[in-house]
Amino acid sequence: MYSLFEVFGVELEYMIVGSDSLEIKAIADKILIDDNNNVSADVLRDAITWSNELANHVIELKTSVPIKTLEAIDQDFSLNICEINKNLAAHNALLLSGACHPFMNPKNDCYLWQHEGNEIYALYHKLFDCRAHGWVNLQSVHLNLPFSDENEFSRLHSAIRIILPLLPAIAASSPILMSKYEKIKDMRLHYYVNHQTKVKSTLGEIIPDLIQSQVEY
Repeated sequence: MYSLFEVFGVELEYMIVGSDSLEIKAIADKILIDDNNNVSADVLRDAITWSNELANHVIELKTSVPIKTLEAIDQDFSLNICEINKNLAAHNALLLSGACHPFMNPKNDCYLWQHEGNEIYALYHKLFDCRAHGWVNLQSVHLNLPFSDENEFSRLHSAIRIILPLLPAIAASSPILMSKYEKIKDMRLHYYVNHQTKVKSTLGEIIPDLIQSQVEY
């Protein structure tokens, strides 16, 4: 078990788009191919693992194991992005970063992952209808942090509560949706707040309540 900041986990999500049009291309399953030439939900590439997401036009890159420092990990991600782009070139496609696609219409361009683990996505689609912003038009960055006991959990949770409201101010990257410039710079968060309201018990507050223990959580 790791203590606070002893290790980190990083996850980055990217869209696959056409090289010329920048329209989404649902071909993640043509890139996520294992050594046996089979479609796989996870493809290990040494320090970085490639994974599928809900939408077949999104690929996630994540650290394969917990890492002790964030220094130089950008080089590992960069090398893997270049490798994926090299593979995508055969399909006239490339990776695009950002929180949302700026002109994708999720009603028309919803292509869910159809392979390993797809029964989970099918259930989500049945419950919520994933043809929407906040579902298939959504990319995230995750920073995973460990804690070893209740004290560390409480301290980490409290610190995150302070930082969360600041993130849109420094990292918002979705001011345009459906080719329209919006008043809100973080439209990703705007839609994410309400994307599961049909079953409200599955959706907590964006800024959680103050919690002192895992039991209370």
